Amino acid sequence: MTKSTLLALFFFLISIPLILATMSRSASLHADNNQVFSVYYPLLANHRFVPAVVPFAEGIKKPSVPTAIVDPGDGRLFVALKDGRVLIVTSEGHIETGNLLDIRDRVNSAQMELGLLGLATHPNFAENGYLYAYFSRNVESKLVSDLARFTVDHTGVADPDSEQTIMRLKQPGTAHMAGALQFGPLDRYLYIATGDGGTPRDIAGHAQSGQSLLGKILRIDIDHGSPYAIPQDNPFVGYSDVRDEIWALGLRNPWRFSFDTNTGDMYIGDVGEQTWEEINFLPFHSQGGHNFGWPCYEGREEYNIENCDSSILFTEPIHAYTHLQDTQYCSVIGGFVYRGDLLPELAGSYVFADYCASTLWTLSRDDAEDWTAKKLGDYSYHWTTFGERSDGELFLGAANNNTIYQLVRNDTAPR
Repeated sequence: MTKSTLLALFFFLISIPLILATMSRSASLHADNNQVFSVYYPLLANHRFVPAVVPFAEGIKKPSVPTAIVDPGDGRLFVALKDGRVLIVTSEGHIETGNLLDIRDRVNSAQMELGLLGLATHPNFAENGYLYAYFSRNVESKLVSDLARFTVDHTGVADPDSEQTIMRLKQPGTAHMAGALQFGPLDRYLYIATGDGGTPRDIAGHAQSGQSLLGKILRIDIDHGSPYAIPQDNPFVGYSDVRDEIWALGLRNPWRFSFDTNTGDMYIGDVGEQTWEEINFLPFHSQGGHNFGWPCYEGREEYNIENCDSSILFTEPIHAYTHLQDTQYCSVIGGFVYRGDLLPELAGSYVFADYCASTLWTLSRDDAEDWTAKKLGDYSYHWTTFGERSDGELFLGAANNNTIYQLVRNDTAPR
C-alpha cells in the first residue's frame, strides 16, 4: 500500500482533514552552506530517561487541529486552530471562555491542508496588540493564502474587522500550504514558510523559481513600508530575476520552522514526498540565499533532476529519516530547541516529531559538527505542532484532540 493510500485511509477514519502533509546563483551562495555535515540516517538510540507528555490545557470546544502555539511574552499561550479560532490559555493551563480571534467566517478549512495555519505576535505585542495570521480563503472563487494583521484592543480580544492584508499568495492547489510564522529573535523581521503548491514532484517548478514565493522561507520588515518593506540585507535584493522577499528556497512543505532563542539558528522541518522526511538548518550567521534542493533532491538523494541546474550548490539537510511503506513514519513535525529548566538533559537539543508514528526525537550536534538523532519515545497522539513558552518549556498539539500537552519529566507536574 502506498503512502498516499495510507494517508487517505487515515483521513477517512478520523473524519477530518489532515494538516500536513533553479536558479543560477551558486557563485554567490555563502560559504557556510557546506559547513554543516549531517548524520543522514537516524540513530534511534534512546535517552536514559523518557520524558512525559502530560495534559496542560484541556477542554477545547469542538476538537480541531492545533496549528500553532504562541507565547505573546507574558506566559500565556495563544493556540491557533485549523478551523479559524485562536484560543487563550492562561499560564495555569485554563482555556478562557472567549476566543482571542475567530475568523471562521473567512477561513477555508474544508480540505486536508487548508485553514488557519500560522500565528505570530509582534515583538512589541504588549504595546501595539499586533497579531499576525496566515490562512487560506477564497477570493473571487480562487484559493489564496493570506498573511494578515489583526489588532488586539483594550478588551483583550482581536476584532476580526481590524484585518489588514499584508501579503496574498495565489494557490494552484489545496496541498502544501506550510504557513508557519516566526519573528527572528535577533533581527525582529517576520519569516514566513510557504509550500510549493502541491503538484507531485513540484512539476510546476515553484520551489526552484525565483519569481515564485512558493516553496520558500520569506523574510520581510513588517514595521516599515506599505504593507511591508524588504530588509536591505535580504540575499536577492538587486537580482532582477529573483523576488526580494526570498530568504531561502527549494522547500516542499516546511511544516513548522523555528529559531533557537539562545543562538538565532533556524531549524526547518520539511515534509517529504517519495522517501525522506528532513530537517534543514541555517546558522544564525547565515546571510540567506540557501537552496535546500527540492524537487531536485529529496533528502540527499536525486529526485526530480530533469530541469535542475547542476551548477547550483544545494544545502543538504542535517537529518533525514525514511517514510517508506515498511515504516510507521509519514510526515515530520518541526519543533524547537529546548531551552527550559524541567529537562536539563535536553538543553540545546532540537525536539521534533512525526505525525503518523507519534514519535518524538531530539537532534543535537557534537564538537565535530556531527548531528545525532535520538528517540525520546513513542506516544499515542498524532502531533501537529509545537509551541515554546517564554521560559523555554515546550508544548504540543495533536489532531482531533481537545488538549494541549506539555513536555515534562516523568516525576513532575506541569507548571
